[in-house]
Amino acid sequence: MAREDDTPPDWGTWRVGTATSPDGITWTRHPDPVLVASLPWEGVNLYLPEVISYGGGYAMWYTGWAAQTAIGYAVSWDGIHWGRWPGNPVLTPRPGCTVVDSIAVIIDGGTVYGWVSNCGDIWHVTSPLNVVFFDAFETGDCAIWSATVP
Repeated sequence: MAREDDTPPDWGTWRVGTATSPDGITWTRHPDPVLVASLPWEGVNLYLPEVISYGGGYAMWYTGWAAQTAIGYAVSWDGIHWGRWPGNPVLTPRPGCTVVDSIAVIIDGGTVYGWVSNCGDIWHVTSPLNVVFFDAFETGDCAIWSATVP
């Protein structure tokens, strides 16, 4: 929970890690975090990653927490080495709110659908699939995301 001045409490540094399992019961943690906060908007807290596998690679949406929370986007070909979208964050809180802190994503046809938590509401976002799975950050623009708010 944020303090009155909108700075996060000092809960240490939160990073995104990964683990693998042959059976869903026994897990082996990768020794190093796969994503560590390094941008001003991320603060020192990265959490609530949503990863999907598609076309031989992975896409991740994750929450960063500095003065407010926002959602960033990254891609990986192996699930260990991630490249951030240069235009992060891709989703920020609605006006009058400081929290957009989770997203659930599915692909249907040529569209990526997301459901986002924003200050106690759930809102729906969409993006064309070819924008999300860009090639080495050379094509696409996440600014094309559109939102429908209840």
